[in-house]
Amino acid sequence: MSRRLASLDIIKGLAMIMVILVHFNQSFSNGVDFFRFGQMGCQLFLVVSGFGACLSFEKKCKKETSFVNASKSFYLSRIKTIAPPWWFMMFIIYIMNTILIQSGHPLVFGTNRSFWGILFNALFLNGLIPQCNNNVMPGGWYIGTSMLLYSITPILICGYKRINKKFFWIITSICSFVVLCGLAVLASKTDKNEVLTLVGNNSFGYYSILSQYPCYSLGILLYFDYIESGSSYNTFKDFVIGCLIMVLSMVVFFNPYFTISYILCVLFVGLATYYILRAMILFERQYNITRKRNFIMECGKNSLYVFLIHPFFVWTFVDAVQYILRRFEIASDTYSIYCILLPIVIILSYCGGLVLKYIIDHIVSWTTARSCFSSTVK
Repeated sequence: MSRRLASLDIIKGLAMIMVILVHFNQSFSNGVDFFRFGQMGCQLFLVVSGFGACLSFEKKCKKETSFVNASKSFYLSRIKTIAPPWWFMMFIIYIMNTILIQSGHPLVFGTNRSFWGILFNALFLNGLIPQCNNNVMPGGWYIGTSMLLYSITPILICGYKRINKKFFWIITSICSFVVLCGLAVLASKTDKNEVLTLVGNNSFGYYSILSQYPCYSLGILLYFDYIESGSSYNTFKDFVIGCLIMVLSMVVFFNPYFTISYILCVLFVGLATYYILRAMILFERQYNITRKRNFIMECGKNSLYVFLIHPFFVWTFVDAVQYILRRFEIASDTYSIYCILLPIVIILSYCGGLVLKYIIDHIVSWTTARSCFSSTVK
């Protein structure tokens, strides 16, 4: 793959805007109900992450002399990319909220700050413990779950290479869901109603690596589709199938009668993204399309930093504006304020992401230069 695929950045950009929408919506009592579907933006991210991780690992295999060395190089690259901005934002949010809590100020978020929660988040193990998800860092469950999925990527790639790919995805996805249900049974002491409640619960079910695995694994499957037999697929047919599955996922998501709608939607949105993204990638490759970068693509390119910084704007900034408006006895929970703030928050989140990236790049460069200087002196 000689150049960066625009399709990946487009999907990540759309996913980032979806995440901003759902979190922004939570600051208003009369928000747009449809924007709740933005929660499923994480599934778009996961499919792209699976594809990108597989691409990265295969490049490592070409450079390294063994599977073990390639795996080590892959893990190190993931940590170098994600850990610095993640730890930096954890520190900033912790300090900021400590000051706000002590001063009794209402503009506080991320108040779940137990010692073990902070430790497991810092070590990217929060995805294994439901109580530790979103500790300190709102939305942090996604980072922890993604890192756990990265940790098993080399094993997954080996499985895809040795077993029929679609069969491997089906079997492992079923196993993943069965294990999740088994854990719910153990946690609920076999109470049937409690089992369904746990599986459909955000912290226990939705945030779990077990429920998110099928989406991530679809990204790896997509990579092999792209490499091995991409030309045999019909882009228009794939796009239509993907759109139809996405509509189905919306029906399930907004249907109150589905007690495990989150889990079903994770699967449906993952499949929809798989087909839509496959159509986009193959179309881009077949016609060798070169697109000028736009706002959505730039959001996708810098999605990690935008994701980490956006809580400041969807919660703190919006709450601050509403707080000021109330002080002046101006209605703050209205559709007019909603429509005015939404584009502002999206733009601020993007710009904040660029600033965060600039800061992290300079911190990493400075520490690298210092360590190189120190080793030279020694």
